[in-house]
Amino acid sequence: MKTGLLSALLLIITIAAVSFSGCLTVPGLSDDSAQAGGGLENVSEVLELYGTDVFIPTIKGEQKVVSSGSYTVLSKSEVQVLRLVNDTKDIPILKETSLLAFGEGEIKDVYFLTADGFSMTVEGVDALETNPVLTDLNYSVKHTNQQSAVSLDQNFSGLLVYTYIPKSDSNRIVINDGADAVRITLPVGMNTGNRILGTASPTPDTAEALENGEKVLTWNAPVGAVAVKYYSENAPFYMLISFSALAGAIIAVFLWNRYQIRKLHRITEFTDSAAEEGFRKPKN
Repeated sequence: MKTGLLSALLLIITIAAVSFSGCLTVPGLSDDSAQAGGGLENVSEVLELYGTDVFIPTIKGEQKVVSSGSYTVLSKSEVQVLRLVNDTKDIPILKETSLLAFGEGEIKDVYFLTADGFSMTVEGVDALETNPVLTDLNYSVKHTNQQSAVSLDQNFSGLLVYTYIPKSDSNRIVINDGADAVRITLPVGMNTGNRILGTASPTPDTAEALENGEKVLTWNAPVGAVAVKYYSENAPFYMLISFSALAGAIIAVFLWNRYQIRKLHRITEFTDSAAEEGFRKPKN
């Protein structure tokens, strides 16, 4: 087998392995001032898009309301965020972490939801989920080297919802907005936990598959950032096929070389056993 053909075969198999494993496609730094809203006119439309399922972690067997975050991964690595905050006017948001990205990610559809008499209690969260109020607030999005944030003119308690659009589509989500509890929902057909294709770090406190095919990972009290590398559920199977094809190609090349070497030995032996004048016959 010619060297060029072998190189081309290995290149094709490598590209296939990378493609099927869910990797990677490559697609400013400024303050954006705006008014809360992204085109939806009332709270029911916001709820239809985002919902108000606030994540309340269970710590030492008891539910505890903290500044939590729920992050639902959409197609193209966009993330819907529900960030519960208490009495603050600078709310950290997701920050671009990919080395392949140039500039910061963007956010859209920014809304502020609260409830009458809202408090950071189970009862307050129940009121927020059952009778939410859409609050009209002016805000600015500030990007810094330390942390990007939604900045308000006044303190806010309730639920900040927005959609985060990263600059790069890398099948990886990093939660680095300071949430005291984290829930990540992976889309249907995606998974994590394979040491080769991608895992969640740190290990989640719980991981479950919903009936609709989504995967939900939760961290009740993470220390630092949470990172999840996810991939297509079919990726391990396709990776196995790719590596099997690669192993088969290597074995085929090895057997072909063995065949050529043995063929050359037979020719050599035949020549050496020829008549006295054979050109490989040693001279006296």
